[in-house]
Amino acid sequence: MTKQNPTTFFLSFIAGFVDTAGFIALSGIFTAHITGNLVLAGSSIALYHKYDDVLSRLILIPVFIVGVILTSSVLKRLQYDDKKKLRFLFTLQAFLLLLFSFSGAALFSHWITVHAVTGIIIQASLAVLAMAIQNTYVKLLLPNFMPTTVMTGNITNFSIEIEKFLSAFSIRKSIKLTATGYAVLGFLLGCVGGAFGVVEVGLLCILFPVLILILLAFTKRQ
Repeated sequence: MTKQNPTTFFLSFIAGFVDTAGFIALSGIFTAHITGNLVLAGSSIALYHKYDDVLSRLILIPVFIVGVILTSSVLKRLQYDDKKKLRFLFTLQAFLLLLFSFSGAALFSHWITVHAVTGIIIQASLAVLAMAIQNTYVKLLLPNFMPTTVMTGNITNFSIEIEKFLSAFSIRKSIKLTATGYAVLGFLLGCVGGAFGVVEVGLLCILFPVLILILLAFTKRQ
């Protein structure tokens, strides 16, 4: 269990960072917590927001689903061991986030201004596909790991493990508590980092998660 902690922390950090930076840069679109877009789409309808606001959020759900399907399909066809598969997917995710980062560059930003809805959907789709890859490899290649993109379940588990630890002190319970804590802490720090990063340098801040993924790709041990 303890061996997964650093990787869980960094993957959760990446998810929190990308989700928060994307939410700020894309005017309220979630890229990691993808079901949050259903809530936002529903509120947009209820508050009579523009049709474009609803479309740009709802269309990301099928984008995410397609991303998971394609990633799962690729995993079945790759004739590699799990370590090499994970390295490949880390690299692919890094590439999509790199494109997402560069989508904030001056030339593309001008194009987005002219084609606002289409541009934002393309930008968001790059990040959503990257996070779809992360959701899939954690589920299929790292089944014993804590979820790294949605923290509601982790915070629930963290609270339960605190109660267990307090009621019966033991090393085994403290290990489970620590593992869940790594995921929650990583996501929280990622959210803070993503917020500061996108405010200071725009989407270029996504280069930081890209760097982390590259390091994970070439240092990860299965």
